[in-house]
Amino acid sequence: ARVACEWVSNILTKLLQRGRLAAYLEQSTRYIPYDEPVPDGGYRYYRDDELGTEFGAAMDEIFAIYSRSLRRVEEWAAERWPRGDGEPEGPWRRSIRAKALDLLRGLLPAATLSHVGIYASGQAYEQLLLRMLASPLPEARHFATMILEELKKVMPSFVARVERPDRGGEWISYLEQRRESAERWVARLGLDRSE
Repeated sequence: ARVACEWVSNILTKLLQRGRLAAYLEQSTRYIPYDEPVPDGGYRYYRDDELGTEFGAAMDEIFAIYSRSLRRVEEWAAERWPRGDGEPEGPWRRSIRAKALDLLRGLLPAATLSHVGIYASGQAYEQLLLRMLASPLPEARHFATMILEELKKVMPSFVARVERPDRGGEWISYLEQRRESAERWVARLGLDRSE
C-alpha cells in the first residue's frame, strides 16, 4: 500500500524511514527552497502550543536568516561556478540553485516540515506503527494513528494486530520499557552529561 505523510517534521521523517523496510520518497531540502511562508501564514516548521512562544520566534528567525541567505548564496555560487560557453542558461541556473540549497540546508531546524511517501507491505507497516506508537514524540503517535486508520481501509488484516492489547499492545509496552531502561542506564553511567 502507498501512504503519503504530509507536513511532517524532519524528526518524524527520520522515524518513518528508520526501519528501512519500505520504499520512501521524501521532499528534500536539497531541491526545494524553504524561503517563502506557506499560504496559511508562517514558515514550514512544526508548531505546538506546548513549545511556547519563544520556540515560534526562534523558528521564524532561523527561517528568515535562511530566506535572506538563499539569494546571497546563489549569487556567490553563480560567481564561483560561472556559466560556460555554450552552456544552456536553464540547466546552469538550476545547478546554481541546487548548490545554494544544498549549502544552506544545514541551517534548517529539525522542526522543518516536509512530505514523505511510503510504499510498503503490511508487515513493514505493522512494524512502523508499533515503533511510532511507542515513541515519546506526540507527532509520531498522532501520525501513527492517522496511518493506521487509512491502512485499515485498504489492508485491514495486515494491521489488525496493532490494536490488539495482547499483540500490538505488548509490543508497544516492550518498546516503551526498552527506551526507558536505556535512558536509566545512560543516566546511571553518566552518559547524559557533557563531561
